Amino acid sequence: MQTNPRRNTLRRCAHCQQPFVVNPRLGKRHRYCAEPACARVSRVAAQKKWLKKNGGNAYFSGKENVDRVRRWREHHPRYWQKEHPAKLTLPPETTLPKKLSAALRYVALQETIDTRFALEIGLF
Repeated sequence: MQTNPRRNTLRRCAHCQQPFVVNPRLGKRHRYCAEPACARVSRVAAQKKWLKKNGGNAYFSGKENVDRVRRWREHHPRYWQKEHPAKLTLPPETTLPKKLSAALRYVALQETIDTRFALEIGLF
């Protein structure tokens, strides 16, 4: 059986310069080892790269985004206080009688309800 030549590739960490095994799924993008200090430096570098790419975009800049959210909240008062459909209760006319709900609990895991049982609980 042949081994993957990329599987045990060693590379020096871009921060601490210690050798580490490269994850073959990451390939050339794997530049930092797994040490906590190196992971922090990696995150800072990634954030700087992202900000350089998206920093000029008005959507991501602070003041304009805050103003946009304030305007939206003024036009949608009490948005977070609305009741969600899942929390609404059923109207009283749709509730089951106690006898029927007790009978349904009895057969809840059965695949079919037989005719005799339906006659006993008064469905027919």
